[in-house]
Amino acid sequence: MTTLAQLVDATGRPTFVEVKARTAAEERRRADALPGSAGHATEARVRTAATPDDPSRPLQWALDVLRSDDLPAVDLTGQLIAVVDTGVYAGHEDFAPGQVRCDLGTDLVGDALDPAGDGCTDPEGHGTHVAGIAAAVTNNAKGVASLASGAQILPVRVLDKDGAGTSTAIATGIVYAVDHGATVINISAAGDYSEVYDPAVAYATQHNVPVVVAAGNNGTTGNQALWPASSPGAIAVTAIDQNGTVAAYSNTSGVADIAAPGTGIYGLDAKTGRYIYKSGTSMASPEVAASVALYRATHPASTAVQVRQALTATAQDAGEPGPDAQYGAGIVNPYALVSNNVPTVTISSLKVTKRTRITVHAAAFKPGTNVTVTETYRYPRKNIFISKTVALGTARVSRAGTATRLITPVQSAKTGTLTIRGTAADGTKTTITNTIKVG
Repeated sequence: MTTLAQLVDATGRPTFVEVKARTAAEERRRADALPGSAGHATEARVRTAATPDDPSRPLQWALDVLRSDDLPAVDLTGQLIAVVDTGVYAGHEDFAPGQVRCDLGTDLVGDALDPAGDGCTDPEGHGTHVAGIAAAVTNNAKGVASLASGAQILPVRVLDKDGAGTSTAIATGIVYAVDHGATVINISAAGDYSEVYDPAVAYATQHNVPVVVAAGNNGTTGNQALWPASSPGAIAVTAIDQNGTVAAYSNTSGVADIAAPGTGIYGLDAKTGRYIYKSGTSMASPEVAASVALYRATHPASTAVQVRQALTATAQDAGEPGPDAQYGAGIVNPYALVSNNVPTVTISSLKVTKRTRITVHAAAFKPGTNVTVTETYRYPRKNIFISKTVALGTARVSRAGTATRLITPVQSAKTGTLTIRGTAADGTKTTITNTIKVG
């Protein structure tokens, strides 16, 4: 974010001067110290107050929930959303020419239905609907609107005409997307565990490419954890309906990181070239992927871990207070993501040997408040697992909005969840979680 000094002359006439420094706190101090300064200000993007002219925008309840019409203007140049799916029909009227990057795409199915092998064929239609939810062009007097309007799409076809595929194709698709410049990857698919998922997601995370994954639609048929949503580092998304309630079909096994609208989503139809309603966590996932694209466009230096933290820190809490199995951290909040100075937590290491202390550093919290750190872990007792939460420490937030605490993770926990709670700079309560491994 840009920091400005507000300079006021003797007549009361204000001028605004950009101030740069190594940190935001130093920028604010310099802005306040300039001769004639009336204080510092933060640059905010604006957009016209007109309602999008897309004729089917009134049918898109999800965008009302996500406040898409209130979002500030965001330059999405450089954002490339990989849609690892059934392909994307690049010729749909609600995509701009060249928006779907057929020159970068690929087909990993090999069923002869994509002669060019570029992922720009979609005989099933699922991938086109997903891509449109994320980035269909807004204000073009056609069809629907989207959160990340006009963002470029990288089509990676891994599922066949029936929407079926293999774990190897999806894992390979993740790696392909990273290698071809994706800034966020969306996977609206789910299945049983395979060893290929974890290293593929880890590869993406190591290269700071967030992997957003549908949690799955087996909420009424077993509700067991599905992959790759359950892979460490993946951002698992559950679906809510028009009432703001987690959909009955949505997986709630405990893997959820965040929730988004997924029921009755009106979007692009590859088969007719028109529009169609679809439901599922498949439709919720691209809302989160689009939100990630918005965040990365406004925070270009953000890491995959910081993206996850920003998503969870700004999510609108729902269901039981705090993170839960239905909503994860809450309902994705793209408006807060791009409008606020988002609280972040940096941890010196998420994998430590026993008896090793680590540093937790919090930024963009409200000065004078406290930040608390707890760890939740599970341990076996009489053939069942019991969950326990331990307080690890508290730190006072400085005038600069930062707090640092040295902690020792629970030694007996092979895997635990660190939870950092505090008050954001705008006064909202914030919870940020990270998984840590000991041993």
